[in-house]
Amino acid sequence: MTCVGCEYAVHGHIGRLCPLFGKVSPAFSTGCSQFRRECPVEAETPVKASIPVQGVDRGRTGRSTPIELDLTGQVKGGKNNISITRTGHRYPNPVWAKWRDERVNEVLSQFKGPMITVPCCAVVEYFAGDKKRRDVPAVIDSIWHVLEKAGVVEDDCLIKSVDFRGGYDKEDPRARITLELLV
Repeated sequence: MTCVGCEYAVHGHIGRLCPLFGKVSPAFSTGCSQFRRECPVEAETPVKASIPVQGVDRGRTGRSTPIELDLTGQVKGGKNNISITRTGHRYPNPVWAKWRDERVNEVLSQFKGPMITVPCCAVVEYFAGDKKRRDVPAVIDSIWHVLEKAGVVEDDCLIKSVDFRGGYDKEDPRARITLELLV
């Protein structure tokens, strides 16, 4: 975590605030890239071992470790599964909402890291269980709904680039999503 005001790195002190500005953001960072200052809290209480967090590379590369998530079964498109009442109220189709909630639970069992709050890119490897024509934007839209509802990304607008690869696997329909931070 990094201080919003001074960009001091807060190493493993979840909930501790910067002594200068008193604010902490959940951004993925291991320190201030401009000044490379040491955290004053860290200097007072050294940490003997750091526990790696999913999505953050604790090494010297400065790059994030990709986050890989798997969705099992056929992905149901999300674009055409929102209904509107006569009064204008929008609600998801109950069949699609049940599918979405099952996939959210599946993602929650795989993802243990903090929510992504910075721009990232995604690679989606999608294998359909049948040879029907699929609307790629609808498949991506439903996957983004699942990621946002599961708390993996704060907002799906943070996913800035997408590499979509499709295929066919009758025995094991699935989608593998790989997210990598762009910071």
